[in-house]
Amino acid sequence: NQTNASLGEVNLLFPGPEDYNNMWNKLVAMFRYAHEHYSEDYDFFHFGGDDMYLIVENLKYTVSTGNVNGPWNQSALLLLGFPRVIDSETLMCLGGPGYTMNRVALKLLVEELLEQPFCRPHYRGSQEDRFLSNCFQHVGIQCMDTNDEKGESRYHYADMNRHANWTNGLSDHLDGWIFGGPLKRAHDELPQFNISWKEGMGQISERSVSFHLRRFAT
Repeated sequence: NQTNASLGEVNLLFPGPEDYNNMWNKLVAMFRYAHEHYSEDYDFFHFGGDDMYLIVENLKYTVSTGNVNGPWNQSALLLLGFPRVIDSETLMCLGGPGYTMNRVALKLLVEELLEQPFCRPHYRGSQEDRFLSNCFQHVGIQCMDTNDEKGESRYHYADMNRHANWTNGLSDHLDGWIFGGPLKRAHDELPQFNISWKEGMGQISERSVSFHLRRFAT
């Protein structure tokens, strides 16, 4: 809530309170600020919270190369992250490890999509990942396969140990829904989109981009 140039802090103003349940408005403010001040300076933008660990050199490698299927189409709209199945045709990016989008996608989001009612630009809610995915779904864009050339994951919903120790035999209620649910669902559902989901250390790419460092009950 303050601007400090020496630390790179910017006090972004947004509608509503400074509250977890107002996360969508805060994220929209980030999108608008990044587009207004940096849209011509960078090719890709990563958005995430302060409970995320980001490996910047691996992010640079990922966006400049591609995924298990080959190079990215850099002129197309790209939305990268941890994919989760919404229905038989749709993938969204879960918010924990953050989202990466290219300049083309950010420009479309800020200049056109966020002005549309289906993007709920002034809605107060914590499900910012679902709102963002819903915006892009209206133009046929969804979370992409971000696995590396070995088919191993690079965006991680939980911390490294949780991913490394998870296997399909674990209960979906281990540590509560928030840990067991997304990983179990990824194992069961991503293959229908031809996205590999390995168990144990096979989930963790040598080029991992981000981990969600949320603490889990034991």
